[in-house]
Amino acid sequence: MELVAQDQVVHRLSSVRYSNGQIARLLDALDDRDKATPRSTPDPRYPYRIQAMNVDMRQPGGSTSVRYAVPTRWISRRGLGFLHQCFIHPGTSCCAQLITLYGTWTDTPGWVRACHYVEANIHEVEMSFMQPVELALYCPQARPCWVLLVEGDPLTGKMIGAWLRQLNASVKQVEDANALIQAGQEKSYDLLLLDMDMPGLDCAEVCRKLRLDGFLGRIVLMSARAGTSQLPPHLAACCDEFLPKPFGHDGLGQLLRTLHEEPILSTFNDDPALAGLIDDFVVKLREEAGELRAALEQGDLLAIDRVNRQLKAQGGMYGFESLAKTALAIEVAIANGATVAEVQPKVDEFLRLCSRIRSPSQMRGT
Repeated sequence: MELVAQDQVVHRLSSVRYSNGQIARLLDALDDRDKATPRSTPDPRYPYRIQAMNVDMRQPGGSTSVRYAVPTRWISRRGLGFLHQCFIHPGTSCCAQLITLYGTWTDTPGWVRACHYVEANIHEVEMSFMQPVELALYCPQARPCWVLLVEGDPLTGKMIGAWLRQLNASVKQVEDANALIQAGQEKSYDLLLLDMDMPGLDCAEVCRKLRLDGFLGRIVLMSARAGTSQLPPHLAACCDEFLPKPFGHDGLGQLLRTLHEEPILSTFNDDPALAGLIDDFVVKLREEAGELRAALEQGDLLAIDRVNRQLKAQGGMYGFESLAKTALAIEVAIANGATVAEVQPKVDEFLRLCSRIRSPSQMRGT
């Protein structure tokens, strides 16, 4: 099937001549209809409401494309639903400028699979993509969020866990330091919520151990101590944030939204033959990030240089160019005689990049 050539788009037209309010009510009605009579689809569909997303369409046999601003309704890994004022023939080539959660867009080619009459001058178009997309880039409900929870009070822990699940997070709750360290070693988590008031728990030592083991997620300490409003200095080096108790569902939701930095994906992410290799690299990356952090803590420039060079080579080979570029900056700084103190900000930046690296299986929540 021929792709839509971007330089052959002749003009941009509004797809539906309704007000935004009318479009929203129509989309809501279509959603309600589908809830009452659900259709059988191979992939889950998620809400995707963009008021005017660009779609370039070329009718079969046509030589030029027309760009439309379409209101979208849903998205799946393999397709998109949007409204259009007239019937579009199945097989029509099209290219959608999918808008991500992070304000960027990706040109996604495909074709019209079906077109359904809705009402006068309104049709719903079902577009199929040439290649599956990573839904977590476009829809917050599809983004997997893994939370490790350590709460000293069982009742409070149940409530926090229930709120997290309502916010579409997967939660593992542990009860002591040993179980926490073991869980942090076994799986990558986006967030650790740790009760710093637990008796016998040395938060500084536990968090330091997690970081040296390669824990790259956000570490947030919770406390009900009166007068505590920020992280103590001895914890700031290994922890990211302080969350005073009591907090509610909304406060927890706000915290989870701050985790949604744009993930860094391999340029080979869409190649199924390489997915397993990229998964293995991302697992290994945690261990090497821990080695880099340990070398920095010990002030060992030779070890920093050795681990960093290895990560630079691996990052480039596995399609993570931003990782290789940042590692190169560290290598150049060391070669030019930088001290540990001068290298530390670059290493911190590198570790922050590592926390955004995602493998194919992580993006799919497996």
